[in-house]
Amino acid sequence: MNGQTVEPVPDLASAADLLYGLDLAEFTAARKDLVRAARSAGAQDAARQIDGLRPPTTAAWAMNQLVRARPEQAQALRRTGQLLRTAQASLDADALRALRPQRDALLDAFISAAATVAAARGQALSAAVRQEVRNTLVAALADERAQEAVLSGQLVKALLYAGMGEVDVDADSAGEGMPSPVPVSSAPRVMRTTRREHAAEQEHAEQVEEEPEAQRRRQAAQEQVAAADRALAAASLAEAEADRRVASAQRRVGEFEAMLATARAEHTALVADAQAATREREAAAADLDAARSTLAAAGATMAG
Repeated sequence: MNGQTVEPVPDLASAADLLYGLDLAEFTAARKDLVRAARSAGAQDAARQIDGLRPPTTAAWAMNQLVRARPEQAQALRRTGQLLRTAQASLDADALRALRPQRDALLDAFISAAATVAAARGQALSAAVRQEVRNTLVAALADERAQEAVLSGQLVKALLYAGMGEVDVDADSAGEGMPSPVPVSSAPRVMRTTRREHAAEQEHAEQVEEEPEAQRRRQAAQEQVAAADRALAAASLAEAEADRRVASAQRRVGEFEAMLATARAEHTALVADAQAATREREAAAADLDAARSTLAAAGATMAG
């Protein structure tokens, strides 16, 4: 080929990996270049799929850059998420409480690191964006599919965990044609059930000789138990988050009370200074009146 280098035809996976690692301002132009290259090579399907990749929001972009630049923190997210989900699945309230400090420390560290990584790329994160980063991390800790979407480094927008059920990640990671980290259709059933649900299913299998009506009643009861399990686990996580917010609010109240006490002390000191200045002015005015009287008397004496 006369020593010329042949550029490989871009496919969806390599294009997504490249695009979601770029600066925000570079995404659109780079995507156009990749689409053009794919079309020039006759890869029309790849061109269409690449053209469907959406630019990330600022929060999603910050998360993408963080997991790419700090793999050790990505692994910490994976470990902590696994511990929390295991405790949640087994309804272990003591374990959830014990893990709360680790969870809160991880959230704070991630948000700070995301801001640092973004700043190094010339992108500041507003308070609203930081909150979206936090929401995404909470979702990743609660839901394994959300975690894998975050760790893929190809988020399109921030994730949100509503407190129960699974996080919808299909619309929040890289565009059409990209394989989901844990596809819903192929994920094993046990990954989306609690241990109690699994035990209930086994018990149901052992009772196959029951009458159809009794089986239906048992199945309905099992579904109610499973729903209650999920609601309880979600409530435990919500309680932990609410406790953290209360503690944060209490710290802020303490800070504001300290500021108010300082302001009051400064106000008292300024009032005292003003009162002292008033007394000094009144004394100076009295001295001036006395001096004027003395001057008038001296003038009268000289005139006599």
